[in-house]
Amino acid sequence: QVLAAIQAGDAAAMKPLLNATNQEKVSDDEIAQYLKRKKGTIGDVTKVTEVRESSREGQVMAKIRVEGDEVFVVVLTLEEGQYRFEDINSPAVADYEAQPIVAP
Repeated sequence: QVLAAIQAGDAAAMKPLLNATNQEKVSDDEIAQYLKRKKGTIGDVTKVTEVRESSREGQVMAKIRVEGDEVFVVVLTLEEGQYRFEDINSPAVADYEAQPIVAP
């Protein structure tokens, strides 16, 4: 859902997918601007290929794609039993692969 909202540039669809902190701090206009910037980052990817634990408790990293020595990931935070969008990050491949796989 997150990648689809980014692809479509749909701030209204993205807002309920945000974690609580982002929902409180980020305006609709800021969401729209963020989606425009990140659409290039995710390319034409519409599904993640695997999910790994993050080094931060309560977060996971959903793999989007690899470019060079970086892995582009969607960072999701567990809130009230559901994973919510935190950010898109690009850890080093070695750092990413050092984390346990949660889902293929």
